[in-house]
Amino acid sequence: MKEYVLVVDDEQSLRQVLELFFKKEGFEVDTASSLAGAEAAIAANAYDLVLTDLRMALPDDGLKVLRAAVQKNPWTQVIVLTAYATVETAKEAIRYGAVEVLAKPEEPEGWGGLARSLPDVIRGSAQARPPGHPARRAPDGAESAASAVATLGAGSAPDVRYVAVGASTGGPSA
Repeated sequence: MKEYVLVVDDEQSLRQVLELFFKKEGFEVDTASSLAGAEAAIAANAYDLVLTDLRMALPDDGLKVLRAAVQKNPWTQVIVLTAYATVETAKEAIRYGAVEVLAKPEEPEGWGGLARSLPDVIRGSAQARPPGHPARRAPDGAESAASAVATLGAGSAPDVRYVAVGASTGGPSA
């Protein structure tokens, strides 16, 4: 199963490095340098992961990318990778649906750690796709991922035996 990634960042060099990295790992990769480019890609494709910066050239905003990705495909994992994270912006990103807010590493060792952990996050996301979820929408306008999931019908969902809810010691609001 192919995993699909969208990298959104206004820094061309970072987009290129991440694109090369993900392709080397076997992922299909699209990139966008702006909110408009990200929204067009999200409208046309179903991604397993959207990796976006939080702060981009105005008026673009990583939170808008995050909202567009989650609204279009609720099963898409969104990771915010930013040099400008604060506790407040991280909480806001999580509230809008980000699964992780990561600081852009300042040292080469940090980039190495990020490179080792991201592929597993993406593959786990792809394995969590709903039954019948197409990995990527057909370019000719074939049925959307949402309508494909909606037409599965009763009895096609996997049997769920357990549901776990966890929280940190600060509770769900933490």
